[in-house]
Amino acid sequence: MGANRTQTRHDNSQVNSAEDVTRLSLLQKVTDAGRRISDVVELDNAALLELFNDDQQAQQNIATLANAGLSGTSSIVENAFQAVCDMNAPQLRKIISMASAELPQGVFLEQVISPLLDKVDVFWHSGNIRVGQEHMASMVIRLFLVGQLGHGNPQARPIVFTTPSGHRHDIGVLMAALIAESEGWRSIYLGGDIPASEIAAAALQSGAQAVALGIQYTSDAHAMADEIHRLRLSMPDHVPLIVSGAAAIEHKALLDHPGILAPADLSRFRDILANIQH
Repeated sequence: MGANRTQTRHDNSQVNSAEDVTRLSLLQKVTDAGRRISDVVELDNAALLELFNDDQQAQQNIATLANAGLSGTSSIVENAFQAVCDMNAPQLRKIISMASAELPQGVFLEQVISPLLDKVDVFWHSGNIRVGQEHMASMVIRLFLVGQLGHGNPQARPIVFTTPSGHRHDIGVLMAALIAESEGWRSIYLGGDIPASEIAAAALQSGAQAVALGIQYTSDAHAMADEIHRLRLSMPDHVPLIVSGAAAIEHKALLDHPGILAPADLSRFRDILANIQH
């Protein structure tokens, strides 16, 4: 009987060793894909395998894009920008739709949409493309992103997204809303240019557990800060106010408040959402 117990312990040790090797291999593979070890180390092997399979599928999708003449995200951006220059809205929609279908959402937003918007903005401000081209690009991208919203779990924790009064550029906050849905939240998008009192009312009525604002440009930083501080005072202390965008980063000192969070990018925004969840 003693020999049997010894054999059982030996067999269990072999099983555990094999599982450990598998786990280490999976951890290596999913972190090689760009994830932080702190984000995946607590996942079980089944969840790690699912992530690995998702990565494999993403690689196949990227190959599909390459076969369509869109080799890599930089090529997608260049083709999309050419469609903007040509004022070819149907072609721009086609490129964006295909990239969204074939790429993981984070890659699509951060490596296609963000650099495309940045390039359009730079060329517009330098006078190399006209206002009409910039407006066409913004409208096509905005309508596409709005169409992607609302597919999350209706029972998930709600978070309100909008821009404050006087701020109509809402593509950045739309991207954040999509990220939130992919992280398990229910995004409530109000549109742009909403007064602080109405944002607070929407947050209270919906039971939002966070409010996210996007601010890309401002002609009066102090007025912007005053509006945001009014909103902060109008909401319960336990509901965080997340303010992002180029203007929010530029004037971060004016927004300094314990209840106001200002992530520098979408990756930091994900970190904030994860901390709120816990």
